[in-house]
Amino acid sequence: MAYYTEMSWLKLALGLIREAAGTDVGQEMINNMRSSPRKEAPGSGPPQHPDVKTLLAEHRIEVDRNFEVVVARLNEQQAQIQAAIGRQRIWNLALAAGLLAALIAAVAALK
Repeated sequence: MAYYTEMSWLKLALGLIREAAGTDVGQEMINNMRSSPRKEAPGSGPPQHPDVKTLLAEHRIEVDRNFEVVVARLNEQQAQIQAAIGRQRIWNLALAAGLLAALIAAVAALK
């Protein structure tokens, strides 16, 4: 009985993997895994030391790009907020004018 249960779980897992691999996202993940460089076994070659200057330069470029995106989105948000404030100001002036007209009409009706 335990063997049958393990086989059904295995079949279920393989079925899920097969279905996921059939999607666009699954294919993209498979392609990424295939194109990534394979890690060599430790001790199979001379140890390679990363070029720190190159890594820092790449990191700075990525950080700068991210800051540019954040600044652009903040500017868009600020423009939307300014537009909303302008609409609110016009709405407030219209309400104040309507209230003043109603007050004048009420005072005129009392006299």
